[in-house]
Amino acid sequence: CDVHDEETCCDKLATCNTFICPIGYVQRPDANVLTCMFDHCREHDLHTCCGQAPNCSAMTCPVGYSYKSGYQDLLCTDAD
Repeated sequence: CDVHDEETCCDKLATCNTFICPIGYVQRPDANVLTCMFDHCREHDLHTCCGQAPNCSAMTCPVGYSYKSGYQDLLCTDAD
C-alpha cells in the first residue's frame, strides 16, 4: 500500500466543530482544527473539543448594566 490507498485503508479524523458540547460546556474557539480520536466525535472527545463554560461572575457588566439575579449560576455561551 502507498499514499494512493489512503482512502481505502484510512478514515479521516473528524474535527471538533462537529461535536455538540453538553450543557455546562462550550466549543473551543479552534474546534475547526482540533481532531477527535476517530472519524466521528464521541463522548470521550469532550475535553478535546469543549471547555467548561464560565459563569457570569467571570464577566464585568458594562456601564448602564447590573448583574441579573442569580448571575453566579448563569453560564456564559462563549469560552473566551
